Amino acid sequence: MIDYSQILIRHYPNAQWSLNGDTYEGLTWLDATPKPTQAELDALWIPTQAAHAATRYRRDRVYPPIGDQLDDLFRQGAFSPEMAATLQAVKAAHPKGR
Repeated sequence: MIDYSQILIRHYPNAQWSLNGDTYEGLTWLDATPKPTQAELDALWIPTQAAHAATRYRRDRVYPPIGDQLDDLFRQGAFSPEMAATLQAVKAAHPKGR
């Protein structure tokens, strides 16, 4: 199923629109620019999926809260071996190149 909201967010980042449901028929175009046709949006679905997959590591990498990291740095004077291992485990589990 085509996700029109993902397409619009990625390819029309400054446009004003509203989407009621999951279909093109639910798209209300509120922008001054011409409303893209369903065919135009459908043609953008494959590139949108590819771009989304290429940046998956950004969504999957969940580090400890920055406050915890800074607190650890403050207490240790540098990253503790435990924090370094935690950060390395996140990077190893979600590498950039996949």
